[in-house]
Amino acid sequence: MAITHEQIKTIRQELNSLKPDTATAGNSELTVKQTIIALAPALERMKKRGFELTEIVAKLHDKGIEVKPQTLAKYLAEARRQKDARKNKRQAANPHCSAPKTACRNAGPQAADTAQPPVAKAAEIANRLNNGKERRVYMGGFEIIPDTPLGEL
Repeated sequence: MAITHEQIKTIRQELNSLKPDTATAGNSELTVKQTIIALAPALERMKKRGFELTEIVAKLHDKGIEVKPQTLAKYLAEARRQKDARKNKRQAANPHCSAPKTACRNAGPQAADTAQPPVAKAAEIANRLNNGKERRVYMGGFEIIPDTPLGEL
């Protein structure tokens, strides 16, 4: 059977316009547990704002989600554990933070890839002090003030 380009175009348009008869994965129904875990960030913020579990359960009931306070607490704890596990896994995969060291929680006093300031030598300090005429010199971000005359070094 020979098919022309025009027929291909028509078939493509027909296939693109078809709608599924059953619910797709994006429209499938969730269990109560899946629903609570999906809503966990918002529910945790409600708790931080002062809502009691019974109040949250009542709000969920108004939205058609039937859950007991004990079950809600259990599901929220599980959601926290999952979040912490994902966070720990991510940190283990990327031990060095690429963000600025002020934004990186894992950065120590100085990021590993930051260049260290050069170590000053006595002759270099003497040259910078113009043979004792100036009293201060800055090396690597530190102020160096000699307490002995340069001739005695």
